[in-house]
Amino acid sequence: MRYFKFNILLPLAFALLSSNVFAQGSGQLSYGELIDLVENNNASVQSARLMVKASEKRTGHLLRSFLPNIKTFVGYENYTTSRLENRTDPYGGVEVSVNIFNFGRELAEENIRKAEYRRSQIASNMDFNSKLYEARQIYWKIVYHQELIKILEKAKNKNNSLLKAANQRIKRGLTTETDRLEFDMYATDLETDIESIRHENKILKIALSKYLGVDVRTKEISLAAIPHDHDEDLISEVFEKNSSPSVQMAEASHSLLKFKSSKAKKWWTPSVELYGGYAFYTARDRTFLDRADRDDTFAGVRLTMNLFDGNKSSSEFAAVAAISAAAKARLKYVFEEESAEFAIIQEEMKHAHELTHVSENKIKKGESYFKRTLEEYDKGVKNSIDALSALKRVVLFKAEYAKIRLDYQNKKAALKRMKGI
Repeated sequence: MRYFKFNILLPLAFALLSSNVFAQGSGQLSYGELIDLVENNNASVQSARLMVKASEKRTGHLLRSFLPNIKTFVGYENYTTSRLENRTDPYGGVEVSVNIFNFGRELAEENIRKAEYRRSQIASNMDFNSKLYEARQIYWKIVYHQELIKILEKAKNKNNSLLKAANQRIKRGLTTETDRLEFDMYATDLETDIESIRHENKILKIALSKYLGVDVRTKEISLAAIPHDHDEDLISEVFEKNSSPSVQMAEASHSLLKFKSSKAKKWWTPSVELYGGYAFYTARDRTFLDRADRDDTFAGVRLTMNLFDGNKSSSEFAAVAAISAAAKARLKYVFEEESAEFAIIQEEMKHAHELTHVSENKIKKGESYFKRTLEEYDKGVKNSIDALSALKRVVLFKAEYAKIRLDYQNKKAALKRMKGI
């Protein structure tokens, strides 16, 4: 029975493993997968996440500052004095100190570390948004190239039909060899363009793999053409600073410097601590030969205060306060800059969307013109140059249509990065 189970389970496990490997190495890559792949596999994003964890570990300083500080020491010493010769004694001790008041310096330090933690979180999110933005741009460019290849391949088929028609006309003596050469040369141009675009897509997939953290060279991009989206809500959305990572970073930097300024201002304030301990010394440090007479037990309260340090601390406070004021001014500028950039991208998206509809009409007219040109070409009214020019015009209009939608998606990706989504 065990042998039977083994023979059933082993092939099943192998099949599952093989299918998993195949899924990683082939299949399709959808636009929606980019978020998870960048978040879970991008090395830079993972590094930023670890920096957040490291920064988080530094918080909690205020509570730790009021925990007891325990120090101990022990040793063995051989010595000779004016009254003792070649004597060896042990020594050691333990001291406990507790901070009970420091006029807000530890609180300021805790606020600094929390602000640094907040900045690391925002920096991590900004790094993720940046890598996702780059991945999205590359993805859309690959889709754009795929659409171009499809356009060029259709043009190649139509050109081949024209080439066949030209050969028939040559046989009937209705035209010259030049007609055939016109279509033949254009076929070569189309094939060259198709191969160049395919080559560039291979390069783009290598670049995309860098951002996704997985090899997608054998993946098929699920979209054959760039979609014609309508994003009225996104285009009409009002810019809010709370949703902008750049503004959040500027705010966090200002808060950090403000807390540093607050701590620097308290350079002179006293600190109070309780301390106590026990120590035993050698006869060199204590003149008593009896071991019990060389033991000390102590307890007390200590107040420490900086009275003067050559104006180093006051100068540092003035510098940090000035930097904090500069950060506050920069915060205002970052908000205005991001707000303006947000509005500009929205206007560019509106314009691209309008051009999309204009381009659709151009394609319809271009295809109608091409159809009529072919009819007149068959009747002998138009020549090969006319037919080829009409075909190239349709290809150009379709390529422009794809490029407009590519620009729209890139602007949309930029707007999402500014919003942190």
